[in-house]
Amino acid sequence: MNANQIPESLEIIPLENIQLLIIEKVGNLVCSASMDLGENEKIVLMSVTEGEDKPVRYPLAFTLANVLVITKTDPLPYLRFDLESCKQYAQSVNEHIQIIETSSLSQAGISEWITYIKKGIYNLGK
Repeated sequence: MNANQIPESLEIIPLENIQLLIIEKVGNLVCSASMDLGENEKIVLMSVTEGEDKPVRYPLAFTLANVLVITKTDPLPYLRFDLESCKQYAQSVNEHIQIIETSSLSQAGISEWITYIKKGIYNLGK
């Protein structure tokens, strides 16, 4: 699916029954960041295996995002990834970005991430 197909898909999906619709863009952050898909907000998910400098390599994606979810934090002790530098880089391009660190293995940060999503659904419903 590409960005042009989203409006077509929205005509078919029974939106009255949906509280949350996530449009996932996988791949290069340069192209997708600037596309307006009609979303209420942009969220960046990045794995610690991608390198802490990703926010400064792809600043537009992080500038437009409301939240950065750092995933796969469980192997941090075994990687050359500076978590604090990553956060500083993200905040240098977007001082208001919220950062959530998650680990599916230990479940760290998962409840914070779910709370963020639920809060967004509640606020949209008003």
